[in-house]
Amino acid sequence: MPPAIDTKAKRNRLAKRREPYWHKLVLGGFIGYRVGAKGGSWIARYRSEDGKQHYKSLELPAHLPQNEYDVATGEAKKWFDNQNLGFRAKPGTVDEAADNYIEYLEQKKGKASAKDAKGRIKLHILPEFADIPLDRLKLQQVRKWFHSFVVVGSDEQVRK
Repeated sequence: MPPAIDTKAKRNRLAKRREPYWHKLVLGGFIGYRVGAKGGSWIARYRSEDGKQHYKSLELPAHLPQNEYDVATGEAKKWFDNQNLGFRAKPGTVDEAADNYIEYLEQKKGKASAKDAKGRIKLHILPEFADIPLDRLKLQQVRKWFHSFVVVGSDEQVRK
């Protein structure tokens, strides 16, 4: 029987090793706990329909609730759901997301709406963020960009 990783006490008794201790969550989906010199880390493993194994290191919030196992399994299940829906393990760039959004608008709202959004995105968003991977986009970057549109000056200067 594989060692249990669902409680902190059980994880503390595990021997340090590179290979994670795995626990099956869903068909083809496992959560693993790797015990290292500086503590432990959580990993999700998923076997796709083509038989390939995919791994993802789970980055949990700094301030965890009572049971970090529940948080880790929740994050792993979200990732498994994304894999089942055909999403990529690695997110694309802002440019790719913008293209997907424009396609969506064209299908749902029409060509005029998509054309308007494409012009605005091309003018304002892509020059700043086009090649940035979505998982690397920071809130501070977006806020700085957003506040760059604020015009400073007297009412008359702003009007002109």
